[in-house]
Amino acid sequence: MIQVLKVADSWSRRRKFCACAREVTRWAGLGLALLVLAWVSPQARAQAAIATPRTIRVVLDNHYAPYSFRSNEGRLQGILVDQWRAWEKKTGIKVELEALDWGEAVRRMRAGEFDVIDCIVETVERRDYFDFTPPYAKIEVPVFFRNDISGITDLASLKGFPVGAEMGDQHVYKLRAAGVTDLILFQNFEEMIKAAKQRKISVFVADAPSALYLLNKAGIETEFRQSASIFREGIQRAVHKGDTALLQQVEAGFAAIDPGELKQIDEKWFGRTINWYGRYLVYAGYSAIVAVLIIAGLAGWNRLLRKRIQQRTAALVESEQRFRQIAENIHEVFWLTTIDLSEVLYVSPAYEAVWGRSRESAHQDPRSFIAAIHPDDRPRAVEALVGKRERGFDIEYRVVRPDGSVRWIRDRGFPIKDEAAHVYRIAGIAEDITERKLAEAVVKQTEDRIRLIIDTIPMMAWSVRPDGVVDFLNQRWLDYAGLSLEEYVKDPLAVIHPEDAPRVLEKWRANMAAGEPSEDEMRLRRADGEFRWFLVRTAPLRDEQGNIVKWFGSSVDIEDRKEAEGALKRAENSLRIVLDATPAMIHTARPDGYLDYFNARWLDYAGLSLEELQGWAWMAAIHPEDIEGEVKQWRACVASGEPFEWEVRMRRADGEYRWMLHRKVAVRDVNGNIVKWYGSGIDIDDRKKAEEALRQSEERFAAFMDNLPGYAWMKDLQGRYVYVNEMVRGLPGYRSLGKTDAQIWPADLAAEYRANDQQVVATKKPFHTVEHYQQEGKQHHMVGSKFPIFDKTGAVALVGGVGVDITDRVEAEEALRSSEQKLREQEEFYRLLTENTNDFIRMHELDGRSIYASPSVVQLYGREPAHLFQFAHPEDREPGQKWFAHVLAGERQRLIWRVRDKNGSWRWMETQGSLVRHEGRPRVMTVCREVTERKEAEEALRGSERQLHSLVGRLNTVREDEAKRIARELHDDLGQKLTALNMELENLEMKLAEATPGQRAQIARMHATVDQTIAAVHELSSELRLGQLDLLGLTAAIDWQLQEFSRRSGIQCVVTRLDEITNLSDARRTAVFRILQEALTNIVRHAGATRVEISLQAGPGLLALRIHDNGRGITAEELNDRQAIGLLGMHERAQGIGGTVKITGGDGRGTTVLVTAPREPAGRISA
Repeated sequence: MIQVLKVADSWSRRRKFCACAREVTRWAGLGLALLVLAWVSPQARAQAAIATPRTIRVVLDNHYAPYSFRSNEGRLQGILVDQWRAWEKKTGIKVELEALDWGEAVRRMRAGEFDVIDCIVETVERRDYFDFTPPYAKIEVPVFFRNDISGITDLASLKGFPVGAEMGDQHVYKLRAAGVTDLILFQNFEEMIKAAKQRKISVFVADAPSALYLLNKAGIETEFRQSASIFREGIQRAVHKGDTALLQQVEAGFAAIDPGELKQIDEKWFGRTINWYGRYLVYAGYSAIVAVLIIAGLAGWNRLLRKRIQQRTAALVESEQRFRQIAENIHEVFWLTTIDLSEVLYVSPAYEAVWGRSRESAHQDPRSFIAAIHPDDRPRAVEALVGKRERGFDIEYRVVRPDGSVRWIRDRGFPIKDEAAHVYRIAGIAEDITERKLAEAVVKQTEDRIRLIIDTIPMMAWSVRPDGVVDFLNQRWLDYAGLSLEEYVKDPLAVIHPEDAPRVLEKWRANMAAGEPSEDEMRLRRADGEFRWFLVRTAPLRDEQGNIVKWFGSSVDIEDRKEAEGALKRAENSLRIVLDATPAMIHTARPDGYLDYFNARWLDYAGLSLEELQGWAWMAAIHPEDIEGEVKQWRACVASGEPFEWEVRMRRADGEYRWMLHRKVAVRDVNGNIVKWYGSGIDIDDRKKAEEALRQSEERFAAFMDNLPGYAWMKDLQGRYVYVNEMVRGLPGYRSLGKTDAQIWPADLAAEYRANDQQVVATKKPFHTVEHYQQEGKQHHMVGSKFPIFDKTGAVALVGGVGVDITDRVEAEEALRSSEQKLREQEEFYRLLTENTNDFIRMHELDGRSIYASPSVVQLYGREPAHLFQFAHPEDREPGQKWFAHVLAGERQRLIWRVRDKNGSWRWMETQGSLVRHEGRPRVMTVCREVTERKEAEEALRGSERQLHSLVGRLNTVREDEAKRIARELHDDLGQKLTALNMELENLEMKLAEATPGQRAQIARMHATVDQTIAAVHELSSELRLGQLDLLGLTAAIDWQLQEFSRRSGIQCVVTRLDEITNLSDARRTAVFRILQEALTNIVRHAGATRVEISLQAGPGLLALRIHDNGRGITAEELNDRQAIGLLGMHERAQGIGGTVKITGGDGRGTTVLVTAPREPAGRISA
């Protein structure tokens, strides 16, 4: 309170002569308010009473002494607090007061959190959302500046000074409008005064009452002066736009407060004013007595005055002595001259250290210190010394010392005036600022480098002042938006997508209020009008007191990521389908280890349903001896999050156990939390058998590396070779490890090698060079790459190197140069060839526009086409565009298409395109060749093939019919005759009762021959007629055929699946059965197999027959053998019924024949 009264004392003196006027004004205002209230009808007052709430929330400035501020204990106090408590008593309406930093108070008032805002200044902008009361006080707004600063008198004189101001205050906008843009903004006045005390600011603009109070509170009121008022503002109260009832209620409530009570509140905070009119007569009575006493005291006063003059003279001498001690012991140069600079009255000893000249030289030649000023700075310095000596100056210049060194000087001069206010002396302080200048140069160079880095980084960077105004955009930002900084500041939302702008603006305001870093995703418009997605991050920069001095932000293009996310979502929808279709055994688990998904392959392998495997039930498919280890390891991985890998035996659906490799990895979210486990099962039975083969493969690989035609070596930090490969060991001197280059090579080569090694160690980066060495008396050249090899600590432990001998290449360079002439001749040849070839050669831009066409092209079309597909057949345009896209991607593909020639005829073209560089730009070159005759021949060939397939089908049908006829004749005719013959032989044997043993043996042999012939006839008849197929159908016939095959060949036949297939035509049954017979015949003849697996599977509209043997496996040569009649017959039979035959195999993997054919109803199959 004492601090407040000390400040208020100066204000009370200003208010003495306006106290009565204020009293009259207050009473007149009260009377006028009562008169207005008397005119208001009772109905209007009733409506106002209904509309006004019984509790209102009022927001004040948190740091606006003496109107509203907080005590040391944090309690809200001040004039406005006492006035609103008086208003509360008069109206009976409860008032909830809250004080905030001013910018936050205005923002939250606009957001609707408060009903009334007090101590606000009315502006044009604020009229859009507030209604205001008349001003109830006038506030002076001067400029405060330190005592050692001169020349600040008005707004114009502020230019060039960093000026402090309160964020969100109207002063900020008025200062900017006046051209004062170098502003340092603070959250409130208290933070600003704090910065002034710490000498972070020397000039600031603030309301006089608050500034004087806070300066006094901080104990620095004597360090600052103030200018005349640059602004005068009336402070008011405001409500939300349109809330007329509340506005009237507020005004009426304050008008009803007794003026005397308001006066007491003012005096409480400003101090009591003297009532001159009330005490005038008393003072008049005393005036006579005072006059007599004055006359009597003059004599004594004169004597006392002389004594004080003597005391002051002694104090002045003492003060001069202290000044001289200070001046002669400081590092700055203090100087004093006459007004015309003709005489140096005093210069401190520091002059000799800074100027490098004696003080006597300055006294003898007063202008010698000017002569020492650098020639480039002298005119400017003299202009300030002479032209501004009566106003004061602050300049920087360089002086050249006698030894030639240059020092930077900051010289501040100020005038000394006599009693008549005339300048008669010039005093100044010169400070050596050379170190500061050097530091500033380094800082500027650093800033330039930083700006260059920021302008070249592949992201958009920017900064914002604490008041929300953008003050920097890097070059990438400007190039992207196509706007200047000034254009962007005028409309910062113009580059944001309209759908994103409201959300972005709201979030940005919230982040500024919270002062926290943030990130957001939004679409920004590019200079060409296209919107792209960006990730925008912002973070505040704070000073030592925690005040935000700048916001920094970056914008990263995430358009590709957004597209990838969309693709990922689409991929996830089909992932489960893909997983179910994949031949691998895939499963997933929850973070707690609960297995929740198994793909179809897994279920088929285990022969169990998803419900039977979920959770921990899958252990039922694991070998009992392996369960404990698998579960223990899996639980440990679930707890640690480490990848899981384990080998177990797993039971297949048929009961067989096979070794499986189970792997699981965790998928984590952005916070590192596990959200899913993905796992797979791989059959490794075959892998175990292949381990020996793998070992042999690794040995072969090692042998291959040792025989590479390149050099490889490693050295330690002392230059000793610790490893060399076989190529290096073949060089002279490299047969022993542990040597250095100095022990192997001549001194010059060894020094070169060592220098290169040391560069790698010093820079920790690879070094590429061409090194030389002697071998068998010949100079060799090697292009090499040396690189550091680090230990676990990141230090260089070894220097590695690889190299390739380029001696042949160096020798070839001369030959290459000699061939350049030949190359030019060849280029001329190719030009002539292009101009005269029958092929059609063209060059295109990347959009297909033609930029060159050979004469043959012009001759074809009658003119040079403007675009690649200008004369293309309509049906070929879309395939042509797709082909062109592949060419642009660097792929080499052919295009067969039709074009219309100049006569209107369609001609077939075969085109090959290539992406080339032409005239420094990527372009597409196409070479076309007419293939019309070939296409016509191909069409004729396809027609012939169709006729041939039809003929083959007919021949197969005829052959089967003929086979049936022969089978019937064999069975009906020859079979009967053989039976009759057999009967005749029996009769003959009976008639020859006395036959000799030789005759009986001969008859027995004849019986056996006839029986064998009958059996052969039956077998041949069965093979020709396929009676089993006709009588029992395809499935039973296959089963019978496999039994017969196994009986005859001794090869085991295993049926893995044999579906019952009915409703097949004779042609289809016969074709499938004949293919099976041919496959089994090939197995007997060529495979050397001991086991055959057969499956017949019926699907929707399709049947599949699979025959797999474990023999040697068919070779590629056998598959491509055009003389293999059996294989050709199988393909022809399959094609005849609209099916296919696929034969695969390999060394040691057996052969697999897969037959697929459509299942047409018998009525739809033609014989």
